Amino acid sequence: MSHSTLSQNSITNPLEASNVSPLHHSGSSTMKVSPRTVLVNWSESNRFKDDSEMDFETFEGIALQAALDNPEGGYDKTNITVTFDNGHAHTCRIDLGCGGNEIGFTDHCVQVLDYAESLKVTDPTHWYLNNQNHIDLVTLVNTYQLDRQLVVLGRTMVLEKVKAVQTQKEAEKQAASELRCNELLSPKMLRR
Repeated sequence: MSHSTLSQNSITNPLEASNVSPLHHSGSSTMKVSPRTVLVNWSESNRFKDDSEMDFETFEGIALQAALDNPEGGYDKTNITVTFDNGHAHTCRIDLGCGGNEIGFTDHCVQVLDYAESLKVTDPTHWYLNNQNHIDLVTLVNTYQLDRQLVVLGRTMVLEKVKAVQTQKEAEKQAASELRCNELLSPKMLRR
């Protein structure tokens, strides 16, 4: 899992974000904040230029493509600052790649939440669940309005890409094996 930190200018307490609304349409007393823009501070992916800013949806699409560039493992470290509609800024490093890495900021956040939830079941005394920085991070990420369905779709694309690459590699391996076998069985080799 990659690293998340809150920027110095960010709001660290979700309640300080002025997002408490008893009238929120979801019935929740806490209004979620939506990501609006992403500043790519730096990236190992050639799909991004350092210090470039874009709208959130554009970033997520390019991030997925950058992840798909790594179907055989590996990842491109990418440091970003996401700005939300209430002015909150979240700076983190995400690892864009296949095979358990991340496909964007939303996936990064989902992994943070899923990891914390899984630990509650498998290891409730794990240090992660008792570390105040991680508790604050999970609390904050829970205030974000994120589309998990896009993560599911993106992960499906990743699985398909990985499978296609593996199938291609197996076909190439099989063809090379058949070529070696044919060379050994060729009339020229058999006359020796």
